[in-house]
Amino acid sequence: MDIRDKKGKCHTIEVPKSEAEDVRLLIKRSGLLDPSRSIGKDKERVYIPVRVQSKKDRLSILDIVNQYPKSLLTKNMDQTPERSRGKNPYQKIVEMLESTMNREEIGSLPDRWDMVGDCLILKSKDIKTMKRASEAYMEVLGARYVLLDRKGVSGELRNPQYDVINPPEDGEWVTEHREGGIVYRLDPRRIMFSSGNVGERTKTVSYPEIYPVLPAGTEGEVALDMFAGIGYFSLPLARSDKVAKVIACEKNPVAYRFLLENAVNNELGGRILGILGDNRVCLPERIADRIIMGYVGSTRDYISLALKMLREDSGVIHLHDTVPMEVGVSGLYSAIRGICGKSGWESKLMDGYRIKWYAPRIEHVVLHLSVNR
Repeated sequence: MDIRDKKGKCHTIEVPKSEAEDVRLLIKRSGLLDPSRSIGKDKERVYIPVRVQSKKDRLSILDIVNQYPKSLLTKNMDQTPERSRGKNPYQKIVEMLESTMNREEIGSLPDRWDMVGDCLILKSKDIKTMKRASEAYMEVLGARYVLLDRKGVSGELRNPQYDVINPPEDGEWVTEHREGGIVYRLDPRRIMFSSGNVGERTKTVSYPEIYPVLPAGTEGEVALDMFAGIGYFSLPLARSDKVAKVIACEKNPVAYRFLLENAVNNELGGRILGILGDNRVCLPERIADRIIMGYVGSTRDYISLALKMLREDSGVIHLHDTVPMEVGVSGLYSAIRGICGKSGWESKLMDGYRIKWYAPRIEHVVLHLSVNR
């Protein structure tokens, strides 16, 4: 059975890209998102399909639209084509549960998730509904166990705050996540892993080489991963022909243990030097040509330290951080350029962009910087 009521009228909400995720979540939570049609977008706007089955539905949608003055409710469906007949995983899950749940409960079901190996991580604050729904998710997605993210991560070590919804029957919490030819072993209950950053884990080595001609007696760049975790960036870097060695610094002893294990399992142990400790006190200066700063939340506070770690008077820094959407890439780069200037360094932005939404109106961005003095 089609999960869309055939009698429901098709409408579209046109919304600026900057507000699209907020509007999508509000529409979905109200149970009015039309899953039979695809969300469309162009350079400036996003088109969200909704279903209107009653006057109450229309008033609910208008109430949401009125919260965002630049949004518009229309009957134009050109930008939201019908989905193909094959159902996507979310549609299959809804179809399995719609006979046992009301519209509000169906509307609360996450249509996005993280699969870390065979561990499924769902994000919701409604633990009762998710316990009822978890087996359907496991069946459709092929998960071995399910964790619920209600509180995100906390503290300097970015520890996950997850509830166990369905534990693994075999009692084995460690899973293997395969990505880009690399196998990451971890326990998702204790270590954060963001599958949304998949492209960035290999992109750092695609930027111009620091040394077009290597200095005499060197075999390649020395890269420093200041916040190495389990090897998110260190492992892809160590596979690159450009890089002779990766110095991987990690403060969390649990993550550090997996870092060393992952280096050996991926046959990269000889190219990764692991250091356990706080990078503010345990690293010598002037050791790296390329620096990766994959931490988010206060990364800019470490830029002066990163500059001291460069072994020559030039280098490359890949900096991740979170900023309000009003600040964006340009605002963050302006702040970083000022910090560099005070330390006697000039910076050039090779590239900068939003990777994803970190929270409502908060962007996770990356700056790829060339610095010299």
